[in-house]
Amino acid sequence: MMIGDNMKRRLAGLIAASWLLAFPSLAQDENESIREKVETVNVEVPVRVYSSGKPVTDLKKEDFTLFEDGRTQVINGFVLSRKKIDRLPEPAPGTGLVAPSRYFVLSFRVYDFNEPLRQGLAHLFASILRPQDQLLVFANNKTRFYARLQEKERILAEIEDDLRKQCHIAKNNMLISLKEVEDEGNKLKWNLKNASMIGSMTAPGTLTVFLKKYGDILNEYKRRYLSQDIYVYYNLARHLARINKEKWVINFYQLEMFPQMTDNKEVRQLVERYIEAFRASDVAENRAGAISLSRTLQEIDKNMNISGEFSAKDISKLFYKVNASFHSVFIKSRVDALSENIEFKRMATSIEDNLRELTKKTGGSLIVSGDIVDSLDVISGSEDSVYLLTYVPLNPAKIGKIKVEVAGKGYDVLYDDNQRADYISAYLRRKQEENPSLMFGKFSFRNKKLSLDLTRFKMQDIGGKACGKLTVHVQVVASSGQSVFDRSRNLEALKDPVSLSLGFDFLAPGKYDVVVEAQDLLSGKSYTDFLQPVIQ
Repeated sequence: MMIGDNMKRRLAGLIAASWLLAFPSLAQDENESIREKVETVNVEVPVRVYSSGKPVTDLKKEDFTLFEDGRTQVINGFVLSRKKIDRLPEPAPGTGLVAPSRYFVLSFRVYDFNEPLRQGLAHLFASILRPQDQLLVFANNKTRFYARLQEKERILAEIEDDLRKQCHIAKNNMLISLKEVEDEGNKLKWNLKNASMIGSMTAPGTLTVFLKKYGDILNEYKRRYLSQDIYVYYNLARHLARINKEKWVINFYQLEMFPQMTDNKEVRQLVERYIEAFRASDVAENRAGAISLSRTLQEIDKNMNISGEFSAKDISKLFYKVNASFHSVFIKSRVDALSENIEFKRMATSIEDNLRELTKKTGGSLIVSGDIVDSLDVISGSEDSVYLLTYVPLNPAKIGKIKVEVAGKGYDVLYDDNQRADYISAYLRRKQEENPSLMFGKFSFRNKKLSLDLTRFKMQDIGGKACGKLTVHVQVVASSGQSVFDRSRNLEALKDPVSLSLGFDFLAPGKYDVVVEAQDLLSGKSYTDFLQPVIQ
């Protein structure tokens, strides 16, 4: 559902953190304005129907019953939409025909740009993407948008370079956590090397300090690198709702690793040996310490396997109505660490939960494999089937609670039951306050003038004054694919927000893609947004 500039202001930047990237917002052109007026009369409800995990594609209009606030509604529109990435082959040269432009999102949450991933990316550009397609890329904290893909070799090289740099940063962050845990483990062994401490009050306290520091390192790692993925998905769904073409999201995710005290490592064995000794101690304080230490160790283990605080089921609802298929490739990868104390092991994250749920609920394929080329071929041949139901709402200004029933038994019916409810906005505002990400405030192109506000960037003390460091890159591409403007500018921002404006009086009549990329040099986070103005 489209709500104009207000929605655009809500699109915020990512992690992704983590993936903590940012999502573009698309300005409404005349066709979108017309569609907005239609949607105030007719509400479109995309519905996916599954039986035993497989899509059901032989239902008729009369098999569906639609309710709003408990009252049956007349279904005045019914269409079964079926799509595949490889359904339409590229037209033969010389025919004068051009395959329609599609919108792809490639999202990489990776820390090892290995050879299978490189081969998969090359295969994607050689065999799946077309020159007329549009592409939005998230490479960890780096975001790029490509309005056209005519220069495939250059674009592929640029994305590969981004991935190598981002993987280096991610791997370094993991190794920093490894060193922190390793140092604490060595400190613990040093403090406990005197076995006579078992009978003293000192040992339980020493173990308590170690476990607390280990838990703090784990929580800080999660907070810094794994805490904003829900925010990312939310903004992506809002963005994709405004794209009026075939949409595909392909996510590449290397399962999260963290340095853990595993049973075969010295520190874990040491901690458990002391806990057992405290349990058998004649000293009451030691026995009480054993109970407390055991509980703390259990909480750490539990925290390692708790993924997130927000329901993946609720997040998946955001994608029901945008008609985008969400595919995921889970990539197994190793992180070797020569350590007597700990080893890198998989940990549960909200990223993994959300990707599984989103892939399942949006008709996509989830593949766990190290063969990226084969995985992409499977995705390319997968079909997504959606029933599009429309009805006239009781009150066009406020859509009520929606319910869809399908005749028959055993069906899993998926749809967004609250079409216009921004039901996670409070959560998202809180997460943004906890860990701000660069975003655009005002963003418009009117009378051949680009106006832009940059906000929520990191500031640091420089010479007694708070200052942000930003880079802004603006590119204007004509409908022919020719770049007519391509410039970058570095900024020192003394206040938040900082406003920019740029005139384009030289533009001839026609339709253009205006792409703006901004990077916060202090936080490393970036934001990409684009508009599609029509110059009369």
